Amino acid sequence: MIDPQIIDAVWAWLPPRPDRRRTVTPSIAAAQLGLTPAQVTAALATLRRQGRIAYSRRGQPYKSIGDAECSSTHRD
Repeated sequence: MIDPQIIDAVWAWLPPRPDRRRTVTPSIAAAQLGLTPAQVTAALATLRRQGRIAYSRRGQPYKSIGDAECSSTHRD
């Protein structure tokens, strides 16, 4: 079980929508948050299971509101 404070810290650090100018990886987040990449990876997995994050086409995580698509998400 991962500490809820770690989950909250990772959630707060994530961008609110996909951003091509910002690279989001567990290593980058870990360095900026003072955590290990494994802790960030576990937090991202938990957030994804909770439906709190989504992944852009580039594989970058960002905050999600349920199943609502971001306005910058490509639609067919």
